[in-house]
Amino acid sequence: MNYNLLLLTVILPINVEAVGFSLDTIRDWISPQHLEESAQEETVSPNTTIIITNHKGSLTVSSWNNPRVMMRAIKKSSQKETLSKARIAIERNKNERAEIPQDELIISAPTEKDIAVDFDIIVPKTAALQITNNDGPIKIKKSGGNIDVTAYNGDIEIYRPTGTVKAHAQQGDILVKLATFEPSSSLLLTTNQGSVTVKAPSSLAAHFSATTKHGKVTSDLTITLEPITTKLTKATYKDMTRSILGTFGNGTAPITIEVQKGDICVEEY
Repeated sequence: MNYNLLLLTVILPINVEAVGFSLDTIRDWISPQHLEESAQEETVSPNTTIIITNHKGSLTVSSWNNPRVMMRAIKKSSQKETLSKARIAIERNKNERAEIPQDELIISAPTEKDIAVDFDIIVPKTAALQITNNDGPIKIKKSGGNIDVTAYNGDIEIYRPTGTVKAHAQQGDILVKLATFEPSSSLLLTTNQGSVTVKAPSSLAAHFSATTKHGKVTSDLTITLEPITTKLTKATYKDMTRSILGTFGNGTAPITIEVQKGDICVEEY
């Protein structure tokens, strides 16, 4: 007996992550990533300002008690020839405009669209940091110098800073974990779209100002609110969850948080 077989190909929607594949994995199959690792060491003065600019990729900065900067970078691209041509620029500069002239070490990632760079950098503990990342997360660990950091599309995490901190995320969350908060310290944390979390010990002493336009402000720590004179209406209660002015302990060092869309939370650890 003869049978005529009709084979049909049926295309069904598949959840690739449910069967163990991520979308990034599928992209790598279609357009495989080429990697190139580089490392460099620079001797600097302890109070050097480290300026880091990345365009795409992660950026992690930690500190030590040595007057040296150690940089490890992994460049990634789907085009091997593009990868070989892209260079990470490192230059020294003297900022004569500062009140006290300061040395600067400037680290800049390549700007080609097809290039991503993951940085892992160790800096002197007393070095000041000025960091910008256009697309990717930023993590800073145990910095003793002043920090000024901006992430346009990515989260910011800062652990155990002891200097002043200024952090802005255009689109991303901000997390700051404080071990101490000295009278000379300050935090200014802002994000357009994302939440801000400050983790601190119960002994935190600070003047606290927090405002979110679309979200709420909460605190695990006891705070003394500054007095206000107002009518008790629905609008008042709503405003009180969005804007808080008060003091933790007897502190005067400022913690200022401004959020456009997202929550603000102070957590005890």
